[in-house]
Amino acid sequence: MKKLLSFLLSLALCVSLGIPAFATDNTTNSNIIPDSEVQRYALHFMTTSQNNEAITIDNFIHLYDSSDQLTGYYVTFTDNGTAAGYVLLSLISGEDPIVEFAFEGSGPLTTNSALNELIPITNSLTSNSEHDAKILYTGAGQLYVQNQWGSLYSVYDQSDLHAANSISSGSEVNIYNGIIDWSEANIKDGSTFMIKKFGAGDDYWLMSQFSSGGVCTPTAATNVLWYWGKQRGCSSVMNRVSSESSDSNKAKAIFDILFETMVTSTEHGTLDVNIIDGYASFFREPSGKGTWSYKMLSDGSSYSTYQTALKDHCPIHLVLHTNDSIFDKGEGHCVMNFGYAESNTGAKYLFVMDGWNTNGRFVKFDYYPYFFGYKIWVA
Repeated sequence: MKKLLSFLLSLALCVSLGIPAFATDNTTNSNIIPDSEVQRYALHFMTTSQNNEAITIDNFIHLYDSSDQLTGYYVTFTDNGTAAGYVLLSLISGEDPIVEFAFEGSGPLTTNSALNELIPITNSLTSNSEHDAKILYTGAGQLYVQNQWGSLYSVYDQSDLHAANSISSGSEVNIYNGIIDWSEANIKDGSTFMIKKFGAGDDYWLMSQFSSGGVCTPTAATNVLWYWGKQRGCSSVMNRVSSESSDSNKAKAIFDILFETMVTSTEHGTLDVNIIDGYASFFREPSGKGTWSYKMLSDGSSYSTYQTALKDHCPIHLVLHTNDSIFDKGEGHCVMNFGYAESNTGAKYLFVMDGWNTNGRFVKFDYYPYFFGYKIWVA
Protein backbone atom coordinates (compact mmCIF):
# COMPACT_ATOMS: atom_id res chain seq x y z
CA MET A 1 0.00 0.00 0.00
CA LYS A 2 0.99 3.59 -0.17
CA LYS A 3 0.58 6.93 1.43
CA LEU A 4 -0.89 9.34 -1.06
CA LEU A 5 0.83 12.62 -0.45
CA SER A 6 -1.48 15.56 -0.16
CA PHE A 7 -0.67 18.51 -2.30
CA LEU A 8 -1.80 22.10 -2.74
CA LEU A 9 -2.48 23.52 -6.15
CA SER A 10 -2.28 27.26 -6.55
CA LEU A 11 -2.35 29.74 -9.38
CA ALA A 12 0.95 31.53 -9.94
CA LEU A 13 1.88 34.40 -12.24
CA CYS A 14 2.68 33.35 -15.80
CA VAL A 15 6.38 33.93 -16.34
CA SER A 16 8.83 33.09 -19.05
CA LEU A 17 11.12 30.29 -17.94
CA GLY A 18 14.41 29.52 -19.64
CA ILE A 19 15.55 25.92 -19.20
CA PRO A 20 18.54 23.95 -20.49
CA ALA A 21 18.12 21.74 -23.54
CA PHE A 22 17.73 18.11 -22.50
CA ALA A 23 17.63 16.83 -26.06
CA THR A 24 18.58 17.92 -29.52
CA ASP A 25 15.73 19.91 -31.05
CA ASN A 26 13.61 17.80 -33.35
CA THR A 27 14.13 18.93 -36.93
CA THR A 28 12.75 15.98 -38.89
CA ASN A 29 9.40 17.74 -39.25
CA SER A 30 9.55 21.49 -39.75
CA ASN A 31 5.95 21.79 -38.61
CA ILE A 32 6.78 20.60 -35.08
CA ILE A 33 7.95 23.27 -32.70
CA PRO A 34 11.44 23.01 -31.13
CA ASP A 35 12.03 20.76 -28.15
CA SER A 36 13.16 23.74 -26.10
CA GLU A 37 9.71 25.31 -26.47
CA VAL A 38 7.97 22.07 -25.45
CA GLN A 39 10.24 21.82 -22.41
CA ARG A 40 9.52 25.41 -21.43
CA TYR A 41 5.78 24.82 -21.74
CA ALA A 42 5.88 21.59 -19.71
CA LEU A 43 8.06 23.10 -17.00
CA HIS A 44 5.82 26.15 -16.72
CA PHE A 45 2.78 23.91 -16.24
CA MET A 46 4.47 21.94 -13.47
CA THR A 47 6.09 24.82 -11.56
CA THR A 48 3.04 27.08 -11.60
CA SER A 49 0.57 24.30 -10.81
CA GLN A 50 2.61 23.31 -7.75
CA ASN A 51 3.76 26.87 -7.00
CA ASN A 52 7.33 25.59 -6.80
CA GLU A 53 10.01 27.06 -9.04
CA ALA A 54 12.62 24.65 -7.64
CA ILE A 55 11.17 21.92 -9.88
CA THR A 56 13.28 21.06 -12.92
CA ILE A 57 13.02 18.63 -15.83
CA ASP A 58 14.51 15.21 -15.19
CA ASN A 59 13.76 13.25 -18.40
CA PHE A 60 12.49 14.49 -21.76
CA ILE A 61 11.41 11.61 -23.99
CA HIS A 62 10.13 11.71 -27.57
CA LEU A 63 7.16 9.51 -28.47
CA TYR A 64 6.52 8.10 -31.94
CA ASP A 65 4.13 5.95 -33.93
CA SER A 66 5.20 2.78 -35.75
CA SER A 67 6.12 4.87 -38.81
CA ASP A 68 8.58 6.98 -36.81
CA GLN A 69 6.35 10.04 -36.84
CA LEU A 70 6.55 12.16 -33.70
CA THR A 71 3.30 11.84 -31.72
CA GLY A 72 4.11 13.34 -28.33
CA TYR A 73 6.46 13.84 -25.40
CA TYR A 74 6.84 12.26 -21.96
CA VAL A 75 8.43 14.63 -19.45
CA THR A 76 9.38 13.84 -15.86
CA PHE A 77 10.36 16.32 -13.16
CA THR A 78 12.48 16.44 -10.03
CA ASP A 79 12.61 18.65 -6.95
CA ASN A 80 16.09 18.45 -5.44
CA GLY A 81 16.43 14.78 -6.31
CA THR A 82 12.85 13.76 -5.47
CA ALA A 83 10.50 12.75 -8.29
CA ALA A 84 8.02 15.62 -8.66
CA GLY A 85 5.59 14.42 -11.31
CA TYR A 86 5.26 13.93 -15.05
CA VAL A 87 3.27 15.13 -18.06
CA LEU A 88 2.29 13.32 -21.23
CA LEU A 89 1.94 15.83 -24.06
CA SER A 90 0.11 14.67 -27.16
CA LEU A 91 0.45 15.81 -30.78
CA ILE A 92 -2.44 13.62 -31.89
CA SER A 93 -5.23 15.55 -33.56
CA GLY A 94 -8.24 16.39 -31.45
CA GLU A 95 -6.51 16.31 -28.08
CA ASP A 96 -5.36 19.10 -25.79
CA PRO A 97 -1.58 18.87 -25.39
CA ILE A 98 -1.44 17.73 -21.76
CA VAL A 99 -3.50 14.54 -21.61
CA GLU A 100 -2.00 12.97 -18.47
CA PHE A 101 -0.02 14.30 -15.53
CA ALA A 102 0.78 13.80 -11.86
CA PHE A 103 2.40 15.93 -9.16
CA GLU A 104 4.30 13.09 -7.47
CA GLY A 105 6.30 10.15 -8.73
CA SER A 106 7.32 9.94 -12.37
CA GLY A 107 4.35 8.21 -13.96
CA PRO A 108 3.77 4.82 -15.58
CA LEU A 109 6.68 4.95 -18.01
CA THR A 110 9.54 5.37 -15.54
CA THR A 111 8.17 3.67 -12.41
CA ASN A 112 7.39 0.34 -14.08
CA SER A 113 9.88 -2.19 -12.66
CA ALA A 114 9.31 -4.70 -15.46
CA LEU A 115 9.90 -1.96 -18.01
CA ASN A 116 13.12 -0.90 -16.31
CA GLU A 117 14.35 -4.46 -16.64
CA LEU A 118 13.55 -4.35 -20.34
CA ILE A 119 15.43 -1.15 -21.03
CA PRO A 120 16.73 1.60 -18.71
CA ILE A 121 14.63 4.77 -18.85
CA THR A 122 17.16 7.60 -18.89
CA ASN A 123 17.92 10.77 -20.79
CA SER A 124 19.73 8.60 -23.33
CA LEU A 125 16.31 7.75 -24.78
CA THR A 126 16.25 11.19 -26.36
CA SER A 127 19.30 10.48 -28.52
CA ASN A 128 19.12 9.22 -32.08
CA SER A 129 21.13 6.04 -31.53
CA GLU A 130 19.68 3.07 -33.36
CA HIS A 131 20.31 1.02 -30.22
CA ASP A 132 18.05 3.12 -28.02
CA ALA A 133 14.60 1.95 -27.10
CA LYS A 134 11.78 3.53 -29.08
CA ILE A 135 8.70 4.67 -27.18
CA LEU A 136 5.52 4.27 -29.21
CA TYR A 137 2.46 6.38 -28.42
CA THR A 138 -0.68 6.25 -30.56
CA GLY A 139 -3.44 7.45 -28.26
CA ALA A 140 -5.16 6.93 -24.94
CA GLY A 141 -3.87 3.87 -23.11
CA GLN A 142 -1.50 3.04 -25.96
CA LEU A 143 2.11 3.51 -24.85
CA TYR A 144 4.68 0.89 -25.79
CA VAL A 145 8.43 0.35 -25.56
CA GLN A 146 10.24 -1.19 -28.51
CA ASN A 147 13.82 -2.30 -27.91
CA GLN A 148 16.62 -2.90 -30.42
CA TRP A 149 15.31 -6.40 -31.14
CA GLY A 150 11.90 -5.07 -32.13
CA SER A 151 9.89 -6.59 -29.28
CA LEU A 152 7.10 -4.51 -27.78
CA TYR A 153 6.03 -4.04 -24.18
CA SER A 154 2.73 -2.38 -23.22
CA VAL A 155 3.37 0.19 -20.49
CA TYR A 156 -0.25 0.42 -19.35
CA ASP A 157 -1.02 -3.30 -19.51
CA GLN A 158 2.43 -4.22 -18.15
CA SER A 159 2.70 -7.12 -20.57
CA ASP A 160 4.41 -8.14 -23.80
CA LEU A 161 2.47 -7.31 -26.93
CA HIS A 162 2.16 -10.35 -29.15
CA ALA A 163 0.43 -8.69 -32.10
CA ALA A 164 2.70 -5.92 -33.36
CA ASN A 165 0.30 -5.15 -36.19
CA SER A 166 -2.22 -3.90 -33.62
CA ILE A 167 -0.14 -0.73 -33.18
CA SER A 168 -1.47 2.19 -35.20
CA SER A 169 0.69 3.28 -38.11
CA GLY A 170 1.35 6.83 -39.22
CA SER A 171 -1.52 6.64 -41.70
CA GLU A 172 -3.93 5.95 -38.84
CA VAL A 173 -2.73 8.71 -36.53
CA ASN A 174 -3.63 12.27 -37.47
CA ILE A 175 -0.99 14.78 -36.41
CA TYR A 176 -1.33 18.51 -36.00
CA ASN A 177 0.89 20.71 -38.16
CA GLY A 178 2.72 21.73 -35.03
CA ILE A 179 1.14 22.31 -31.65
CA ILE A 180 -1.51 24.91 -32.23
CA ASP A 181 -2.26 27.53 -29.63
CA TRP A 182 -0.18 26.21 -26.76
CA SER A 183 -1.14 28.79 -24.17
CA GLU A 184 0.52 29.11 -20.79
CA ALA A 185 -1.42 26.41 -18.96
CA ASN A 186 -1.51 25.40 -15.32
CA ILE A 187 -4.07 23.96 -12.91
CA LYS A 188 -6.64 26.57 -11.93
CA ASP A 189 -6.62 27.60 -8.30
CA GLY A 190 -9.54 26.12 -6.39
CA SER A 191 -10.51 23.66 -9.14
CA THR A 192 -9.08 20.55 -7.49
CA PHE A 193 -11.41 18.25 -5.58
CA MET A 194 -10.86 14.88 -3.85
CA ILE A 195 -13.41 12.81 -1.96
CA LYS A 196 -13.07 13.08 1.80
CA LYS A 197 -10.72 10.82 3.75
CA PHE A 198 -8.90 9.61 0.67
CA GLY A 199 -5.19 10.28 0.64
CA ALA A 200 -4.92 10.58 4.41
CA GLY A 201 -3.07 7.32 4.97
CA ASP A 202 -2.47 3.78 3.77
CA ASP A 203 -5.51 3.51 1.60
CA TYR A 204 -4.66 1.98 -1.75
CA TRP A 205 -3.72 -1.44 -3.10
CA LEU A 206 -1.88 -2.44 -6.27
CA MET A 207 -2.74 -5.32 -8.61
CA SER A 208 0.67 -6.88 -7.97
CA GLN A 209 -0.21 -7.28 -4.28
CA PHE A 210 -3.04 -9.62 -5.21
CA SER A 211 -2.23 -11.44 -8.43
CA SER A 212 -0.39 -11.34 -11.73
CA GLY A 213 -2.20 -10.87 -15.03
CA GLY A 214 -5.30 -8.89 -15.97
CA VAL A 215 -6.86 -8.23 -12.59
CA CYS A 216 -7.47 -4.47 -12.83
CA THR A 217 -11.25 -4.81 -12.44
CA PRO A 218 -11.38 -6.67 -9.10
CA THR A 219 -8.46 -4.53 -7.90
CA ALA A 220 -10.34 -1.31 -8.68
CA ALA A 221 -13.43 -2.70 -6.93
CA THR A 222 -11.31 -3.77 -3.95
CA ASN A 223 -10.00 -0.23 -3.63
CA VAL A 224 -13.51 1.22 -3.87
CA LEU A 225 -14.73 -1.12 -1.11
CA TRP A 226 -11.57 -0.59 0.95
CA TYR A 227 -12.24 3.14 0.85
CA TRP A 228 -15.76 2.61 2.18
CA GLY A 229 -14.77 0.01 4.74
CA LYS A 230 -11.44 1.34 6.01
CA GLN A 231 -11.57 5.09 5.40
CA ARG A 232 -15.30 5.63 5.92
CA GLY A 233 -15.88 2.92 8.55
CA CYS A 234 -18.65 0.99 6.81
CA SER A 235 -19.17 -2.25 8.73
CA SER A 236 -20.99 -3.87 5.81
CA VAL A 237 -17.61 -4.13 4.08
CA MET A 238 -15.31 -5.04 6.95
CA ASN A 239 -17.72 -7.53 8.53
CA ARG A 240 -17.55 -9.55 5.31
CA VAL A 241 -13.84 -10.20 5.97
CA SER A 242 -13.84 -10.03 9.78
CA SER A 243 -12.17 -13.42 10.11
CA GLU A 244 -8.96 -12.01 8.61
CA SER A 245 -6.44 -10.53 11.04
CA SER A 246 -4.30 -8.02 9.11
CA ASP A 247 -5.27 -5.28 6.68
CA SER A 248 -3.42 -7.03 3.87
CA ASN A 249 -5.31 -10.26 4.53
CA LYS A 250 -8.62 -8.40 4.66
CA ALA A 251 -7.90 -6.65 1.36
CA LYS A 252 -6.83 -9.92 -0.26
CA ALA A 253 -10.05 -11.56 0.97
CA ILE A 254 -12.12 -8.76 -0.60
CA PHE A 255 -10.18 -9.16 -3.84
CA ASP A 256 -10.63 -12.93 -3.88
CA ILE A 257 -14.41 -12.62 -3.54
CA LEU A 258 -14.55 -10.08 -6.36
CA PHE A 259 -12.13 -12.01 -8.56
CA GLU A 260 -14.34 -15.09 -8.36
CA THR A 261 -17.72 -13.40 -8.66
CA MET A 262 -16.62 -11.13 -11.52
CA VAL A 263 -15.42 -14.28 -13.34
CA THR A 264 -12.02 -12.68 -13.89
CA SER A 265 -9.33 -14.39 -15.94
CA THR A 266 -5.70 -13.45 -15.34
CA GLU A 267 -5.13 -13.91 -19.08
CA HIS A 268 -8.22 -12.24 -20.52
CA GLY A 269 -9.34 -9.90 -17.74
CA THR A 270 -12.97 -9.20 -16.79
CA LEU A 271 -16.03 -8.60 -18.94
CA ASP A 272 -17.63 -5.21 -18.31
CA VAL A 273 -21.02 -6.84 -17.78
CA ASN A 274 -19.70 -8.73 -14.74
CA ILE A 275 -18.64 -5.69 -12.71
CA ILE A 276 -21.90 -4.96 -10.91
CA ASP A 277 -22.53 -8.68 -10.37
CA GLY A 278 -19.28 -8.75 -8.43
CA TYR A 279 -20.36 -5.94 -6.12
CA ALA A 280 -23.78 -7.53 -5.59
CA SER A 281 -22.21 -10.89 -4.78
CA PHE A 282 -19.86 -9.27 -2.29
CA PHE A 283 -22.75 -7.70 -0.37
CA ARG A 284 -25.00 -10.72 -0.95
CA GLU A 285 -27.82 -8.48 -2.09
CA PRO A 286 -28.75 -6.44 -5.17
CA SER A 287 -28.19 -2.71 -5.38
CA GLY A 288 -30.75 -0.48 -3.70
CA LYS A 289 -31.75 -2.80 -0.85
CA GLY A 290 -30.20 -0.62 1.84
CA THR A 291 -26.60 -1.82 2.10
CA TRP A 292 -25.18 -0.46 -1.14
CA SER A 293 -26.20 1.13 -4.41
CA TYR A 294 -24.70 2.27 -7.66
CA LYS A 295 -25.42 4.77 -10.39
CA MET A 296 -24.10 4.20 -13.87
CA LEU A 297 -22.39 7.09 -15.62
CA SER A 298 -22.77 5.91 -19.19
CA ASP A 299 -20.42 6.65 -22.07
CA GLY A 300 -21.02 10.23 -23.14
CA SER A 301 -21.88 11.49 -19.65
CA SER A 302 -20.78 15.06 -19.07
CA TYR A 303 -17.89 16.22 -16.93
CA SER A 304 -20.39 17.89 -14.59
CA THR A 305 -22.05 14.50 -14.06
CA TYR A 306 -18.76 13.13 -12.77
CA GLN A 307 -18.25 16.22 -10.63
CA THR A 308 -21.69 15.80 -9.05
CA ALA A 309 -21.05 12.14 -8.29
CA LEU A 310 -17.69 12.87 -6.69
CA LYS A 311 -19.05 15.79 -4.68
CA ASP A 312 -21.29 13.24 -2.96
CA HIS A 313 -17.99 11.79 -1.72
CA CYS A 314 -18.54 8.57 -3.59
CA PRO A 315 -15.67 6.97 -5.53
CA ILE A 316 -16.27 5.97 -9.13
CA HIS A 317 -15.31 2.60 -10.58
CA LEU A 318 -14.13 3.94 -13.95
CA VAL A 319 -13.88 1.74 -17.05
CA LEU A 320 -11.57 2.97 -19.83
CA HIS A 321 -11.39 1.60 -23.38
CA THR A 322 -9.05 2.47 -26.25
CA ASN A 323 -11.65 1.98 -29.00
CA ASP A 324 -15.29 2.99 -29.39
CA SER A 325 -16.28 0.60 -32.19
CA ILE A 326 -19.55 -1.28 -31.68
CA PHE A 327 -17.76 -4.59 -32.16
CA ASP A 328 -14.34 -3.75 -30.73
CA LYS A 329 -13.74 -1.65 -27.63
CA GLY A 330 -9.99 -2.24 -27.84
CA GLU A 331 -7.87 -2.58 -24.73
CA GLY A 332 -9.65 -1.92 -21.46
CA HIS A 333 -8.65 -0.96 -17.96
CA CYS A 334 -10.49 -0.23 -14.71
CA VAL A 335 -9.35 2.46 -12.28
CA MET A 336 -10.66 4.17 -9.16
CA ASN A 337 -11.67 7.79 -9.79
CA PHE A 338 -11.68 9.94 -6.67
CA GLY A 339 -11.20 13.53 -7.78
CA TYR A 340 -10.96 16.10 -10.55
CA ALA A 341 -9.28 19.35 -11.57
CA GLU A 342 -9.33 21.92 -14.36
CA SER A 343 -6.60 23.94 -16.05
CA ASN A 344 -6.73 27.68 -16.58
CA THR A 345 -7.24 26.99 -20.31
CA GLY A 346 -10.41 24.99 -19.64
CA ALA A 347 -9.00 21.46 -19.99
CA LYS A 348 -10.79 19.10 -17.61
CA TYR A 349 -9.21 16.15 -15.79
CA LEU A 350 -10.19 13.19 -13.62
CA PHE A 351 -7.89 12.07 -10.79
CA VAL A 352 -7.44 8.28 -10.78
CA MET A 353 -5.47 5.48 -9.14
CA ASP A 354 -4.70 2.94 -11.84
CA GLY A 355 -3.70 -0.21 -9.97
CA TRP A 356 -0.16 -0.26 -11.37
CA ASN A 357 1.43 2.76 -9.76
CA THR A 358 1.66 4.00 -6.20
CA ASN A 359 0.93 7.58 -7.25
CA GLY A 360 -2.32 8.95 -8.60
CA ARG A 361 -2.48 10.69 -11.96
CA PHE A 362 -4.78 13.11 -13.74
CA VAL A 363 -6.24 11.95 -17.06
CA LYS A 364 -7.91 14.36 -19.46
CA PHE A 365 -11.67 13.95 -19.56
CA ASP A 366 -12.81 12.45 -22.90
CA TYR A 367 -9.21 11.38 -23.61
CA TYR A 368 -10.26 7.75 -23.87
CA PRO A 369 -12.63 7.24 -26.84
CA TYR A 370 -15.00 5.04 -24.82
CA PHE A 371 -15.41 5.17 -21.05
CA PHE A 372 -18.08 4.88 -18.40
CA GLY A 373 -18.25 4.57 -14.65
CA TYR A 374 -20.18 3.33 -11.65
CA LYS A 375 -20.69 5.67 -8.70
CA ILE A 376 -20.58 3.32 -5.71
CA TRP A 377 -22.31 4.15 -2.40
CA VAL A 378 -22.13 1.97 0.73
CA ALA A 379 -24.16 2.36 3.92
